[in-house]
Amino acid sequence: FFFKQKTAYEIAQRLVGSEMCIRDRQCRWGWKTLEIVRKIVAKFDANDLPLEVVWSDIDYMNAYADFRIDPIKFKDMQDFVDILHSKNMKWVPIIDAGIKLDPKDKYYILGEQTGAFVKSAVTKKTLEAKVWPGPAVFADWYKPAATELYHLGYADLYKQAEFDGIWLDMNEVSNFCDGECPAKKDTEEGYLEEPFADPHDPHEFDNLPYTPGGMFLNKNTISMTGYHYSGSELEDATRKEYNVHNLYGLYEAKITHQFMVNKLAKRPFVLTRSSWVGAGQYTSKWTGDNVSSWEFMQDSINGLFNNQLFGLAHSGADICGFLGNTTEELCGRWLQLGAFYPFTRNHNVPDSIAQELYEFGPICFTASKTALRQKYSILRYYYTKMFEVSTKGGSLFRPTFFDYPTDAGAYAHSSSQFLIGSSLLVVPALTEGVSIVKAYCPNANWFDLRTRKLIVSFDPLAKEGKEIDLEANFEYVNVLLKGGSIIPYQQALEKRVKRTKALESMPMELIIAPENQQAEGTLFVDDGISYHTVESKHYRHYKFTYLNGGLKVTLLNEYPTLYPYEKVTTFSLLDSNDKLKVCIAHKKGKHEVIGTYNQESNMMVYQFNGDLGWNDVYGIN
Repeated sequence: FFFKQKTAYEIAQRLVGSEMCIRDRQCRWGWKTLEIVRKIVAKFDANDLPLEVVWSDIDYMNAYADFRIDPIKFKDMQDFVDILHSKNMKWVPIIDAGIKLDPKDKYYILGEQTGAFVKSAVTKKTLEAKVWPGPAVFADWYKPAATELYHLGYADLYKQAEFDGIWLDMNEVSNFCDGECPAKKDTEEGYLEEPFADPHDPHEFDNLPYTPGGMFLNKNTISMTGYHYSGSELEDATRKEYNVHNLYGLYEAKITHQFMVNKLAKRPFVLTRSSWVGAGQYTSKWTGDNVSSWEFMQDSINGLFNNQLFGLAHSGADICGFLGNTTEELCGRWLQLGAFYPFTRNHNVPDSIAQELYEFGPICFTASKTALRQKYSILRYYYTKMFEVSTKGGSLFRPTFFDYPTDAGAYAHSSSQFLIGSSLLVVPALTEGVSIVKAYCPNANWFDLRTRKLIVSFDPLAKEGKEIDLEANFEYVNVLLKGGSIIPYQQALEKRVKRTKALESMPMELIIAPENQQAEGTLFVDDGISYHTVESKHYRHYKFTYLNGGLKVTLLNEYPTLYPYEKVTTFSLLDSNDKLKVCIAHKKGKHEVIGTYNQESNMMVYQFNGDLGWNDVYGIN
């Protein structure tokens, strides 16, 4: 593809963004019973560890069949989900691509009756494959009956336990056979030796001039000659698996998204392993099966950069690694990095050591408590940026050269640090045994978000930025705030927040980080759960502009409802030793607040008695 835009960020703005709340999640393949899951959740609470979402891998299924909860090992699943909901937590189960091939199976019977499955060019009947439940068949998303079949399955699953999202796996699609695996295979090539007429010739793609990596295209997936429902002769010739293979995950995510919106009237959460261009409007994505190694942890940053370009703003990698055994130091560093992924989840396989955050020593314990709460402190900023990406395009998690395309140093450090929006620079520790990390700060004012101190100043004569050393401990992650920014902040770390629900009752602080006596920022708030919030304009969107000692608050979209978490009690003006008065103009008149000077951080702090409701605020000077 060729793009006419001048910078990578401008290209990203042309692609579709997603919108989603950002929460901490714990998962493992190998939680074999509900009792195990109950104990794990209890240990998180007992150890004062943040936990928002509990995930269930295929262990919860009855004989690994979709849409069925094991009635013995996961008995009383709805009671457990009710407990999670009472604690402001969520439950997300996995759904694997592949309906169990069983003549007695409800979904197989209905799918066969309605022609809802991908067909075989060999047998001219439903293509047979193999995945976790054994013999399996795959939905043909071009046939409307397939969507109806899955919506029925989701509805049946929801009656068993009220899930809050769906996790789609194995949807490339994956197959434990190469191509097809019915008993009819009787030649080395895997085809019956008899002639077939076009357009479904089973040998059509045997001798391609090129295949990616030189690999057999049917390797661990369904046959490229499998064919999908078509309504015309032209479609019949093109809807072979070879032509539509990459779209499977996209369409499965789309119909899952539709179910949650239309049937459950919920803001949907869908996570997928396979995706295609445009999937970001329906689903979140993780990077798939990774390995517990320093190299995979480092590479996850570039993987997420790529997902942003593909329009998948809400994405992440399995923290601490999915395959193999992690170490306490590696897991601790990965927790620090992964806390700032847009999508944050710890997940691994049954035959690896346990990775629950309380299973390690003080390194992981400290890192998990502090890094996740650091993110919670700026969650309103993340949410605001996700809203803006979903409406304007662009990327949330991005390399520094996106914002500084002419700065050579930004390219040199593009894989060791990242921006969250344009205001926050995160510098994680990515190698074993380090106590110092090098941060590359493009030419601007940069403040330490933790101490609020100015650590790098803008140089009007410089063409590039500056490299500095930062301490890399497990007590906090280095997060720098760019001069010229205004961001919302809540004291989640200080208040030991475990659920994002608690943030709703916590007032906000506006941090003003000036450069040349100027700064600006935005804040988006809505109810967090309703669908079509943006289309119906049921939200409030603020713009903050600071100029020469005056702060102007502008409502870009004024929805009459004032949300609980809109309340601001503190303004902090960084790099300022001027004891300015703050004048607040509102409907009931005006009053002045004298700021307090913090000498250690060189900032002014303006504290208000009671909450300052934005409905009343017209201007602050």
